[in-house]
Amino acid sequence: MHASCPAGLSVMSRVLVLGGAVAGMLLLYAVALWWGELNQDEGWYLYAGRLVFEGQVPYRDFASTQGPVMAYGYALAYPLVRAGGVLGGRLFTAGLGVLSILLAGCLARRIALRRGVDAFWPVLVVLAFCGLNVYQVYFTTIVKTYALAAVCLLAGLILLERALALVAAKVERVSGMVFGLAAAGGLLLALSAGTRLSAAFVLPACWLPLALRWWRCGRPSLLGHWVAGLLVGGTAGIVLCFVPFLLLASEGLQFGLLTYHAGRAVDGWFPLLFYKAGFVLRVIQSYWPLLAMVMLMGLCTRVGFRRRGAATGAAAPLQLPLWSCFVTVTVVHLLSAFPYDDYQVFIMPLAVVAASLGVGHCLSEWRAEERIQVQWAIGGLMLLLLYSLSGPLLHGWVLAPRDRIWWPLRAESSLGQLRRVGRDLREGSKRADVGGTMITQDTYVAVEAGFRVPAGMEMGPFSNFLDLDDARAQRLRVLNRAGVEEVLSRGDGLWVAYSAYGFSIVAPSIEPLPDVERDRLLAMLAQHFVFFAVEPSFGQAMTDLHIYRRKGK
Repeated sequence: MHASCPAGLSVMSRVLVLGGAVAGMLLLYAVALWWGELNQDEGWYLYAGRLVFEGQVPYRDFASTQGPVMAYGYALAYPLVRAGGVLGGRLFTAGLGVLSILLAGCLARRIALRRGVDAFWPVLVVLAFCGLNVYQVYFTTIVKTYALAAVCLLAGLILLERALALVAAKVERVSGMVFGLAAAGGLLLALSAGTRLSAAFVLPACWLPLALRWWRCGRPSLLGHWVAGLLVGGTAGIVLCFVPFLLLASEGLQFGLLTYHAGRAVDGWFPLLFYKAGFVLRVIQSYWPLLAMVMLMGLCTRVGFRRRGAATGAAAPLQLPLWSCFVTVTVVHLLSAFPYDDYQVFIMPLAVVAASLGVGHCLSEWRAEERIQVQWAIGGLMLLLLYSLSGPLLHGWVLAPRDRIWWPLRAESSLGQLRRVGRDLREGSKRADVGGTMITQDTYVAVEAGFRVPAGMEMGPFSNFLDLDDARAQRLRVLNRAGVEEVLSRGDGLWVAYSAYGFSIVAPSIEPLPDVERDRLLAMLAQHFVFFAVEPSFGQAMTDLHIYRRKGK
């Protein structure tokens, strides 16, 4: 047995502990799948996937503020969405989320083995700190960019690590394979950037540390093939992801990916610093066990980071680039005007993998009996699971708004409520002779009911570009003030559904629309529609959903 392997830890014990971690992870994913709060982004991401499935092209035929890979990825999920609504989209996303955690475990295993460390502990740490973190699980279950971006990112890093393993073997005849694996890894990293734009900074953050190592170590040829492969593959991937759309709709691409996100600003230094500090503190709160583990490993540096059997020189492992990628992308998120803590979700597995290697070094020195090791491992998993279950996120899924001193339970999950409303709207449309269009900026209602939304309203609450001139709004496939008024006064379709998010946000500044102007817009609907029902405590932020039906139908 290798000296770094835990003494006496049998295969059965390892299977038991890892199986427990996987079971806990699947349990949290099942809970998040059905009980997780609805998010406004889910609707318009799924609707974009439908449009691509039907042959439309992002930026040219409809507006989008995310990379094109997101829309094309969820076009693959549209058969599930057509059959199961938002639940089908969540099933697809949760599958990607589970895959991302398994890929992170695989990456940790590969790096640990190449450093001469028993891979059991790093893999267990990844499964525990990612799969038993309800925050990570929730945001890779609901339909957001994070799960798909994380899968592309981690799959690319695994290929890059495999190429580095060949570099460490120092067999010149595999130079072509090193180049090919590195190029494929770079292509996958570019696909991650095509899903979520901030992931583009992973490419230079991963490439530069090893390019510098290649230069300082006398430019060995095998590592040179790795450096060249990543550069070629990453460049080719960026070209593949963005250049076709740059040719088809350059203004729409630039507006959706750059101008839109730069449109938000904060007045004054104090609010700006306050938002930055809030971002940091919320990330710490969501990933506190990980931070505590890293701090503990820092106290045990002399044992935990002993580099016995570690690869050296030109064949150094991928641990430094992992930290480099994590820090770089975190700084990019921090520099945005309004940094949301969930931006970190797709990049957090990299920090967990890097930290898990230090834990592996520490626990490789552990010589306790097998029974003691298993007990501590299972106890740690239970503590992490209890930490997730005790957090406010999960409590908010099952509790209704507080009534004075009482905390009533929800009668149904927010997804169950959405499915009920969607079913009622579908059944109420079967006897009507009006086409399947719904005026709504709560796009997940249209997705669940199987309706279309008016052209220009695909991005839900973020579709009100009121100050644009008519020509530019037409080119960008968005609605300006005249466009919104035309949609409302024309009164297409059978149903109108709007919550507090409807016709209330001015893009791209993301400022509230004055109540007087919102009331004026909603009054236009009264020309063609009559009040039908109200669904209280609905959707994101649990606002009231007002439903109107076309007059005379």
